[in-house]
Amino acid sequence: MTLHPVGPSSYGSLRGVVQYVTDETVAAQVNSLIAESAGVFADGGILSVNEGLRSRRDQEIKRAAWEAFVDGGPWAPLAAVPYTSSHDQAQGAGLDFGITLPDGRNRALEDDEAAHAWVVARGRLRGIRHTGRDFRPTPESWHFTGGYPASLNPIDPEEVDMTPEEKKQLAAVLDAVTTTKSAVGRVERRQVVIVDAVVKIKVAVGDVRQKVFRMATTRRPPEDRS
Repeated sequence: MTLHPVGPSSYGSLRGVVQYVTDETVAAQVNSLIAESAGVFADGGILSVNEGLRSRRDQEIKRAAWEAFVDGGPWAPLAAVPYTSSHDQAQGAGLDFGITLPDGRNRALEDDEAAHAWVVARGRLRGIRHTGRDFRPTPESWHFTGGYPASLNPIDPEEVDMTPEEKKQLAAVLDAVTTTKSAVGRVERRQVVIVDAVVKIKVAVGDVRQKVFRMATTRRPPEDRS
């Protein structure tokens, strides 16, 4: 598996962590879309990938959190059955988009209808589709998938048509992401640890229950001494 970078995330515990996809052309199209977003959004932010490739362990944790939510637990976002997501290495084209502000903070793409519409329309030209709209029971405005037919070729990084001000804006935003830390990220890391511990406890309890059940069903009935 070859990894291709699509820029650093500015979201939660992934803040400052470079995200990846597994296809070179998808990466080029995503990076082209990010470059094109400079100067487009009203607040001076740029498009960024909150999360790209997702580890299989993380998929298991997120799925467990979703199932706990369905059972009445704390809110958690929809998560696919492990290893079936477009974020998985088998496809490696899943893209959760956000907007990174000039100070490095992240804001949700869906908070800006105009920005979201631009990403949907421009992304489609680059082979990146808003597949999250079809998710059920909870559609996701931020989830896109690359690798679809494109009508625009990727932009050569050396030939990106940006004004000096837009290049400065892009560089400033990326620098802000990589040089600041997020308290939210620390909280989310603790939440992941907690969910992971809960999953392990459930597995252990399940093992104990199975052992008790096997003992109960295999135990010989006492002899009739009447």
